[in-house]
Amino acid sequence: MVEVFEDNLGQGDVDLSLFSEEELMLPFQRIQAEFGEPFTQAQPSDEMRERIFDAIRQVITEIMTPERYRRFRDDVEITAKNWFCTRQKWAAALRFELGDLDGNQYEENKFVLAAFIGQIYRLGREHKTVAKSKKRR
Repeated sequence: MVEVFEDNLGQGDVDLSLFSEEELMLPFQRIQAEFGEPFTQAQPSDEMRERIFDAIRQVITEIMTPERYRRFRDDVEITAKNWFCTRQKWAAALRFELGDLDGNQYEENKFVLAAFIGQIYRLGREHKTVAKSKKRR
């Protein structure tokens, strides 16, 4: 169940907002600085996907100071409690993920990566929806 949850989370199918929009943009700003052109103009390739994934991992490691990591854990805990109260389908999986968030120091794990990547996908979908609705006017 946890693997299915992480897969759905990473694809943007679970509404779980744990990162700010500014944090989500950092990997793309890095890639843009590296290539010297807007990220959206870069040609999609396996190499580009790998670079983006590496940039995402680096950014998460950098932003997860002990204080930020505690806030992250608190946000997950609050969300898990809310999901249990509202009988959200992924409540048990999210509660399980809390067990991997012990300690005061961030250590890379699939849940945090999936949450970050999934939130990027959802943000992209929201921007596309807004752009389409503006074109219709």
